[in-house]
Amino acid sequence: MDSNSELFFKLWRNRVIRLRIFYHLNIFYCHIPSKELSIHELRLYQFKDYIQNLVLNDQEFYKGKVDLPLNVERLSLKNFNEEIVNKGWLDGNKKLTHLDFGRNYNHPLKIGDIPDGITNLTLSISMDCQIEPNVIPSSVTSITFGSRWNLQLQKDSLPNSLKSLKFGTCYNNQGKPLDLSNFPKSIESLIFGRDFQQIIEPGSFEKYLPNLKKLEINSDYKLKLKPNTIPKTVEEFFYGYNNDYISRLILPTAISSLTSRDEVFTFECVPNGVRKLMLGDHLSNPIGPNALPNSITDLSLGLNNSLTVGSIPKSVTSLDFFSFNRSMPDGTLPSSLVKIKFGQDFNQELSSGLFKNCFESLTSLDLGYFCRRFKSGILPKNLKVLKFNRLFNPDYLEPNSIPDSVETLQIMPNFKYHNDNNNNNNNNNNNSNKDNFYSNIPKSLKNLILINFNDIIPRDYFRNSDILWNQLKELDLSESHFNSIIHEGCLPLNLEVLKLSSEFNQDFTFGMLPPNLKTLHLGSKFNKIICRDNMPLSLTTLWVLGLPKLSFDDLPINLVSIFTYNTNKEFLKSLDCDYFWYLKIVTPKY
Repeated sequence: MDSNSELFFKLWRNRVIRLRIFYHLNIFYCHIPSKELSIHELRLYQFKDYIQNLVLNDQEFYKGKVDLPLNVERLSLKNFNEEIVNKGWLDGNKKLTHLDFGRNYNHPLKIGDIPDGITNLTLSISMDCQIEPNVIPSSVTSITFGSRWNLQLQKDSLPNSLKSLKFGTCYNNQGKPLDLSNFPKSIESLIFGRDFQQIIEPGSFEKYLPNLKKLEINSDYKLKLKPNTIPKTVEEFFYGYNNDYISRLILPTAISSLTSRDEVFTFECVPNGVRKLMLGDHLSNPIGPNALPNSITDLSLGLNNSLTVGSIPKSVTSLDFFSFNRSMPDGTLPSSLVKIKFGQDFNQELSSGLFKNCFESLTSLDLGYFCRRFKSGILPKNLKVLKFNRLFNPDYLEPNSIPDSVETLQIMPNFKYHNDNNNNNNNNNNNSNKDNFYSNIPKSLKNLILINFNDIIPRDYFRNSDILWNQLKELDLSESHFNSIIHEGCLPLNLEVLKLSSEFNQDFTFGMLPPNLKTLHLGSKFNKIICRDNMPLSLTTLWVLGLPKLSFDDLPINLVSIFTYNTNKEFLKSLDCDYFWYLKIVTPKY
């Protein structure tokens, strides 16, 4: 061990120093998501040196210069539209790699405007100025043009280091023929926008962009693409809605991902190496036996294609339907399938032979908006994930319809058989239906997602047969409108994770939450007091999407983390620096 390591461990053993290190690490992690400030607010901000992703919302800067904190790696100029006059306007920061000119900036760029070291450059939505040669430094590897830019590229206007180029909505090369000789040969990813309508000469990509691997020709492209237009180097190819000719091309064999939104598609043109195929919601022609290659593992069908035995390749493991609503002959689904997701239109009878080939292999099934009765024994026996959606009535289930292998179940609850006010005439019928209900609780169930309800959970719903609920660890109500009182003791005792809906805004009382609960998710409308005495001792993690009333001295005693989104600004403003011990800020995924 060298002297530096020895010194570090001596310091680390000091509890005060170690806690201080953790304190600053927490502050650092809290500043990973973007922070939006004005220049004035930035100067006064106590923790500015921890900011890594900064959004400045000023329209202009004092003296045309920005003093960036040393750790900023990403800078977005949200409203900025003042012409840059100082070459060193962003000097002093050596970590800055991403620069986004926001919405309004519309001035010609000059040498020195883009600092050396920038790798990712996003030009503003409003920009329609020409890019002069050698203005963009050689450090830049990715450029995204704004939606209004529609000019011709000049020779050397883009650096030879460029690997990714994305044009915006309006780009059409000013209506003039595309000259790919003005594009850097280093480009690996090229994306054209909605309005692009220029002829691409066969062989031009291969000649001028020899390293091209990803190509997107979006939405409304209507021109004929001739053979040899798409280079052999392309591995990922996307094209739009209205091209009647592209489907007749012989596509390069290197393509592994192909997305088509075309209305006319010749399935036989799909290269044998394609692993991921996504067909859009304008394509409805039938898929015949063996029409698609056996290399495909991920298949998405957008419209109501007619299918028969052999239509789905035997290599497919994941199958997504969008607008599909046809019956399929028994044996259509291959034995390779692991995951199937039906869309919102699907509502066909589940025949006894529908899943016969994948009866053992299928582990995940989403039945979309299916709302029919089906017999026991229909569903594959090794399912781990089973999802019904809001139109499915749980009364449609026969006894033992759901396999015991299911670990995650999404379904609408049926509380009517647990109503204590039922009259005596219905007791026998209710008891029978209760038995049916409990026979469909899988013995392996760990995660229950209850959807589309806002009823009080009956006291005996999770109590009548405790042994069936012992293994349940997570209850997810986030897909419901649930905003009712939770009675003491009505939730499963062994529950470890509880996700409440965005509507939930009820007071917590002592004993309401299960004694073993570790993680609690509170929705966007929750604004009640969180009191230590009403939280279980086991609680270690709190997710906050709203604006609850927190007191630092009354936090749950064993709490370790408070998670929230960087968009939850009112909640973040309500916290002081003491909460940095707990706070974990994340960026929402849409």
